[in-house]
Amino acid sequence: MGAGGFMKNRGGFTIAEIAIVILIVGMLVAIAVPNFVRSREIGQASACIANLAKIEDAKYQWARDGHKQGTDVPTIDELRPYFGPSGQWPVCPGGGHYEIGDVDHNPSCSLAAARIPHILGP
Repeated sequence: MGAGGFMKNRGGFTIAEIAIVILIVGMLVAIAVPNFVRSREIGQASACIANLAKIEDAKYQWARDGHKQGTDVPTIDELRPYFGPSGQWPVCPGGGHYEIGDVDHNPSCSLAAARIPHILGP
């Protein structure tokens, strides 16, 4: 023990060392969070595009089975049998909604203009 009963070298962290650690952690968070958000958006867009492809396939089968024309537009209830035993209508994971459209055109998502577009190819 030193003078006055206090230890000379306590072995703790200084304010400067703690500040540096906080700064480094803050920088890592600043880099990681935008990448996480973008990855999430890409995943949602990919799942949405897969749903649009399912809708397009169901629409094609409906048109073929019913001898429909290119301008005919099916309803959700008419397409449900083509989504397997559950008949579950797909839901956009990004919160958008789907427009079926006529037989000659791809279905679309209301998030087609999002930063990561939800668009089924040409």
